[in-house]
Amino acid sequence: MTKLTKDSDVALVEIRELLYDRLKNRTNYAAQDPLKDPYYKGLQKGALSEAEFLKGIISLIERD
Repeated sequence: MTKLTKDSDVALVEIRELLYDRLKNRTNYAAQDPLKDPYYKGLQKGALSEAEFLKGIISLIERD
């Protein structure tokens, strides 16, 4: 796990960037063809679910 700075404002930016990186990773994973295998379809569905969760967390942080 990445160490965060002691400054809470900077740490929040660092956390947001970590979440964006994870969101990009999960979105890319979910976009792959699941090879018509139920196991991989389940993994893809999980990645889509996590991407939606991450979007919600990022939205809370950004409060736009």
